[in-house]
Amino acid sequence: KKGAWVAASRAQGRKLTDWLIERIDAPDASTKNQPLTDDQFYALAALMRISTDTPRGRALRAVLCDGVPVASAARAEGITHQPLYRAVESAKKTLALAEACVRGSTRVM
Repeated sequence: KKGAWVAASRAQGRKLTDWLIERIDAPDASTKNQPLTDDQFYALAALMRISTDTPRGRALRAVLCDGVPVASAARAEGITHQPLYRAVESAKKTLALAEACVRGSTRVM
């Protein structure tokens, strides 16, 4: 299997790790979250105290609003994918908490 992955990543001129991460991040039609609108994103960014005019902020917007995979968004902004993964996870938790507060419950899974 690994040989096939290596061949596929090389055929695209990509590193194996980046190729795998992008495949893992590829949106699954059955579980794809609804993208945020720009207004929702900027409100979320303000709540999280994230600057939207930085490479991380622009990459986070691409992931949450445009559905760009994390690895692709990070690469487009010239940053590593690990901090962006953490920002996406933090954004998801913040959204879940905000939605729970709107529903009147602060219990978040």
